[in-house]
Amino acid sequence: MPSDQSYIEQAEQAKTIGNAHFQSKDWSSAIASYGQGLVALNRCVGGLPKDALTLQATLLSNRAMCFLNVMQYQDCIDDCSKAFRITEENPHADLPTSLLCKLWFRRAKALWMTFTIQSATQDQQKDPSDDSKKHDLLQDAAKDLLRLLQYEPTNKQAQDLLQTIRMIHKTQNANQNNSPVAKIMKELQQRPSQKEATVLFQKLLALLNDDLVQVSMELPLDVFRQIDYDGHGVILVLSRAAQHPAFCQKHFRAADTQEWLKIRVQEAAAAKQTDVMISCLALWSRICLHVDRDDEANRVVLKESYVQRDLLEQSCRVVLESLESNNSDETHELIVRAVLDVLSTWTCGTERYVWIRSSLDHHTDPTLPNLQPDTRSMTAQELAVHRKHETERKTRDQAWAYERSRQLLDVNSQLRQLLFRECCEPAAFPLRRELIVVVGRWIRALEAVETENTQLILAPLLESPKIQAIMEVEEDEKIDDMYGFSTQDLHLAMQHALLTAAILMVNIKELSAWALSTWQAMDVEIPAMIRSEHVAAMHCASEVLSGASTIETARGQIAQWVDGGTMTILMQSPYREIKGGAAACIAKLGLSDKETGDFERMGLLVAACDLLEDIPDEATKAEEKSGIDKKKSLTALTSAASPTTATMERGIEMISYLVAHTDMKEELAAGFRSSGASRPALERLVQLCDQLASNNKNANTTNTTSAFAMANLFQLVCVTQLQMRKEAFEGKEVTMEQYDELQKMGKTEEEKDLLEMQKDTDTPEACRERIRKCASAQVPRALVGLSESNLTSEATMEQIVTTWMRMADEASVRGLLIQQGVLSRCIAFDKTNDQPSPTLVNTLRKARHVIAKLLITTNPSLLTAAQRLGSIKPLLTLVRDIHAKDLQQFEALLSLTNLASSGQDAQNRVISEKGLAALHYAQFSDHTMVQRAATEALCNLVPHEKMLEHLQENANLWLALAADYEDPEKYECARAAAGCLAMATQEDFSVDKLNPALVELEHFEQHMESILESGRLEIMYRGLVLLLNLTLTLPSIDKLSRLIVFCQAFCDNFHSQSEDELDFPPEEKTLLPVALEIAQKIVRGAEKRD
Repeated sequence: MPSDQSYIEQAEQAKTIGNAHFQSKDWSSAIASYGQGLVALNRCVGGLPKDALTLQATLLSNRAMCFLNVMQYQDCIDDCSKAFRITEENPHADLPTSLLCKLWFRRAKALWMTFTIQSATQDQQKDPSDDSKKHDLLQDAAKDLLRLLQYEPTNKQAQDLLQTIRMIHKTQNANQNNSPVAKIMKELQQRPSQKEATVLFQKLLALLNDDLVQVSMELPLDVFRQIDYDGHGVILVLSRAAQHPAFCQKHFRAADTQEWLKIRVQEAAAAKQTDVMISCLALWSRICLHVDRDDEANRVVLKESYVQRDLLEQSCRVVLESLESNNSDETHELIVRAVLDVLSTWTCGTERYVWIRSSLDHHTDPTLPNLQPDTRSMTAQELAVHRKHETERKTRDQAWAYERSRQLLDVNSQLRQLLFRECCEPAAFPLRRELIVVVGRWIRALEAVETENTQLILAPLLESPKIQAIMEVEEDEKIDDMYGFSTQDLHLAMQHALLTAAILMVNIKELSAWALSTWQAMDVEIPAMIRSEHVAAMHCASEVLSGASTIETARGQIAQWVDGGTMTILMQSPYREIKGGAAACIAKLGLSDKETGDFERMGLLVAACDLLEDIPDEATKAEEKSGIDKKKSLTALTSAASPTTATMERGIEMISYLVAHTDMKEELAAGFRSSGASRPALERLVQLCDQLASNNKNANTTNTTSAFAMANLFQLVCVTQLQMRKEAFEGKEVTMEQYDELQKMGKTEEEKDLLEMQKDTDTPEACRERIRKCASAQVPRALVGLSESNLTSEATMEQIVTTWMRMADEASVRGLLIQQGVLSRCIAFDKTNDQPSPTLVNTLRKARHVIAKLLITTNPSLLTAAQRLGSIKPLLTLVRDIHAKDLQQFEALLSLTNLASSGQDAQNRVISEKGLAALHYAQFSDHTMVQRAATEALCNLVPHEKMLEHLQENANLWLALAADYEDPEKYECARAAAGCLAMATQEDFSVDKLNPALVELEHFEQHMESILESGRLEIMYRGLVLLLNLTLTLPSIDKLSRLIVFCQAFCDNFHSQSEDELDFPPEEKTLLPVALEIAQKIVRGAEKRD
């Protein structure tokens, strides 16, 4: 059965044929060809990849244009609608804006022509529903044109058609307005009852859900501002309409509109209207996302923000101040999360468009710029303009994020103080986690602009009252008898802990160490929080300890708390969030201690596997019972909101530390499963990896960290400690062995014996077995999905590619790696990173090395054409890379040799990618194995015309290579060169230039004699074939006379001696009869010529 890739290739071919028919205006043939392409795509068994979905939409668009030309308007409308459904049914589809605009115009044109035909036949057969149907046709056509003009405002055809439609529509609706929106607004102005108003607002929401673009632009904001009898309905409608950027920019860029919204928030807060407050804050989030959107069509970057900071902060502050102790946990969480949404969108900086995509609710926004534009198709001028625009926007976004984050982290910020206070409520587990993520973003925004000022801004927030003052509080205010903490002091300690946890999450080593040293009261406040039995305080402490245990300077103090029993309190907590942080802390401490035993590590592995399970604890059960809907929150979509998710992250983190030990790698690969687990740990990790990859919207700090830990975990399982040590010493002045000897100097025999006992027992055979098990468990496929998600940072991608590279070392799993998509992903990764950052260059080099390893032993005929031909460019790039290692270039050359043997298409691709020059350059490598591989790769390009020309131009070099066999290291290269000349000089090829050029060489006879007298039958055999070809093709053999004499002597000598007497290596004697036969043919041919 053909593969999906072959069907996609058939569709591409059908599209090419259809385009040719289209150019010749053969509409019916073009329609048939495009249809064949669509049929081929429909035969694909699996889901279509992104490129194939674009191809499917293009085929539909092209066929729709043909239908338009032959006046089959309904078929045109249907094809366009099918193309739009592709984006609705496939979230990963990302159709080009130019294609969407074509579809909108073609459908609008078909709708307009249908209206025209129906109008012409109206007098002949009048039907009461005709007017309504024709009105719908005009409405639908106008909607498509408005969508098109939103992104291409200068499209003249669309402007003219829209103007025509509006004139007709205006004529039809003279003296009356039949718009559904206008009718509803008219009823709302008549002050209906509460029940009637609710129904009307629901109708408006339904219209917005059906057509956000058209309906939102019809809404009169001035009428909504006058409605005072249903504030919730008004804000709900406006919040939904504000998802349309044009509506948001039209109405909410004005300061007085934002002032009105602030007043609505204040009124709702005073009336304790939770729903209205949350809806208002949702509208503020939309404002932050859209009012400052740039004019992408004209590449205009805004200089000043339209968001009124004072009004936004006042709105958030008044909502938080309205919270009371008697609020339900559900209400408290929804309101605080809504505030976090607003502040996250306000400070999103360079991640603005990621947030906008996260906020889209089942509709597309064609005005969004492509995050990965095809810069290769741009002209030099277009590329310069694009880069300038991107730089200006990035600089502006970073400056805005820095200034806003600095204001929120100011020591006098009331908003931040309120936010921290509310997140210190006992039941606010997910809120504390979200707050840490959000504050971490603020800190990262500071670091991105002015690293040196970050510590100055954060230092005042970590200051604590003097311990003496704490001890002087009244006895009835104390929570902890040992430290004398009052409730106020405990809340201050929790705020210190939350801020420190956020700093640690940013994962900047110097900043983390600074924070722990600056928090002077940590030694007192952490134990006090743990012993307080206050759930929120214990959770804050566990978050800090988990992060701080990675900082070497903090481990001593934390170890004292472990030994003193303080950590036991956290481990005995009924809440998984608290236990997870404590367990992660203990794991990191234990693994940093070289004396940690196997039994202790096994206990940590059991704890980590338990954390991976999706088992709700008391906090989660309470949350589910309250019915909290996290889908209402943008922050919930972009942070680790649930306690269950957070504990899984802790489990992944713990295992990533544990697999640094060989016994843990073996347990994991062997299918270890804790008593409470539903499946083996390795399978569960693959499942979690799939979940991370599928949730593309969650491109946040926490999920990105989990993605890195997951990739690093698999990478460590697939390597031995010895191999990692060798890699660490590469490029150093001393080798690993020399370093080990230096370490032994000055040690006693007992210490040396101890070092020997501590050596890792991992073996290459055991590592290969782990790799096979990981491949069978679908680890490569899971990493492919993870690499394609928004979670993949440059560091994570490096770990993923390194894992594939280690797995590809095992030849038996290369087929599985290709089947699971590794080869195709590496090709795509290389293709989409033509201008990599400095940190991505090494990862790209490794990805190309993965391609090389996979294709060394793989039969090229089993690959798809896209894989076979797509691999050639990255392999040649690796050969050209002056920073690549000899091994990388050698394996790339072996793969090219393999691919070139597959047929003419691969050879053509090598030539078109200027591979001849790259391979020729590799022949001069300092490493003889690289020289040999390059020579063999060139051999497989024979009989390509360009290769024959190359041989003619460099005939002296090739003959010299063939004669340079005496050095054992160069023997294989000589054999390959001789074989290449033997193949290239055959009668079947165009040898009218090459063969005469060979015999005209100054040292031709000398080199040939050296080859024929080499005493190595493999070299002699190839030399004899070359000589035979020359005698058969040259018009004169005078210059070959001495060589023919050698052949006669060889034949005579063979007949006068036995095989045992001839001085040839035993392994080559099988070639002796064949070589003799060729020599005889040469002699007989020469005799006939004479």
